[in-house]
Amino acid sequence: MKKISTLLGILIITLNVLAQAPEKMSYQFIVRNNNGILVTTNTVSVRISILQSTPNGIAVYAEKHLTTTSINGLANLEIGGGTPINGTFSAIDWASGPYFLKTETDPEGGSNYSISGTSQLLSVPYALYAKTAESISGGILEADPVFSASPANGISTANITDWTIAYGWGDHVGLYKSINYTPSWNEITNNPFLFSAPASDQLIKFNGTNWINFTPDFASTNHTHADATTTISGFMSGIDKTKLDGLQNADGSETKVTAGTDISVSGTGTTPDPYVISSTTGSGIYHQGDLTGGGVVFFVDPTGQHGLICSLIDMSTDEVWSNIVLQIGPTAQSTWDGQSNTTAIVGQAGMTNSAAKLCNDYTNDDYGTGIYSDWYLPANQELFLLNEGGYNVNLAILNSGNSTITPLALAYYWSSTEINDSQVWCNFLILGSPYAQAKPALQHVRAIRAF
Repeated sequence: MKKISTLLGILIITLNVLAQAPEKMSYQFIVRNNNGILVTTNTVSVRISILQSTPNGIAVYAEKHLTTTSINGLANLEIGGGTPINGTFSAIDWASGPYFLKTETDPEGGSNYSISGTSQLLSVPYALYAKTAESISGGILEADPVFSASPANGISTANITDWTIAYGWGDHVGLYKSINYTPSWNEITNNPFLFSAPASDQLIKFNGTNWINFTPDFASTNHTHADATTTISGFMSGIDKTKLDGLQNADGSETKVTAGTDISVSGTGTTPDPYVISSTTGSGIYHQGDLTGGGVVFFVDPTGQHGLICSLIDMSTDEVWSNIVLQIGPTAQSTWDGQSNTTAIVGQAGMTNSAAKLCNDYTNDDYGTGIYSDWYLPANQELFLLNEGGYNVNLAILNSGNSTITPLALAYYWSSTEINDSQVWCNFLILGSPYAQAKPALQHVRAIRAF
């Protein structure tokens, strides 16, 4: 009999942008005993294994921990910081996945690991994987044809130095242009400042009063003078830069950014409060109809990071709720916690076949959505949510192009919520009609799992 310890597990990779990525991953989980009751303020023993390729694959690394649960049954540990049993955490080649995280727990703090669960690491631990970039040598050869054909490809160190000097007067993007011209001594000392340049040069005119007057004389020839560079530099450093500052909008509207679909923009575009553009998709954001986690998402909580997934096939179309027609009691009567109901049903003495057992024993095929074995029979409210999301579920399945998976049928499906000794709740999907049914009846079965 399989026992699941976590209703929610959170895996966090901590980064430090100023140093090397730490060789640890934070992990939080909730511990329940075999009766589905929270294990609170108690020392528990946990064995962590990183499995390669499949949920039953080779353990490339294993370690054990002793940790204490909170009053809410929450335990914390750092993967990579336990007592090693097998392998070296820092030697894991994260590029050779997929990898699966297997947890085994003894709620009494010993080595009788009676509670276990396995789930896929949906994303490569990039903070650890990216450390290999530290070993890159020889530089990176730019081969992008778009970049090679752009003006940026010709920027030199001297160009950068010149721009840095100009930028020191203020943030005046677009106001400075290079003039390939050396004025004569008479032009430099003239007042107002006048000089001529070849027709191919682009001259700058500033808005406002004529405090600098460029008068092009294309008939003139270029002249040079030994002191010209020094005089020009000194003249430009004395410019009243407040006249330039006035050309920049204080609200940053000259570079206004508008948010698009699933994109958010914060900031005002000023130096103290620059624009920040963030994506609201990816990075663990899920939607109804996403094919992931071994099935299809049918419910997502307000954070977009947690919810419920249903299997891509029915476990059966004619299975009894249980071969035992005796009341189990409160442990199988939750209207929302199908996992605890399932545990109670499969643990009933004399139970040999049931809808809950089909779900509990199920490990899905790899439909390109990962392989998982933590499935259970949905509680009444979870089955109602499956009915609510049924349109997106069936649309995703029908549009997948995979003929081996099946949409929800127009039929009664078992829930795991017991009513009394002889009846349980079921639901007529996908019309949403709840119905009290006798345990020996034959109904459809569809497994779900939480993420």
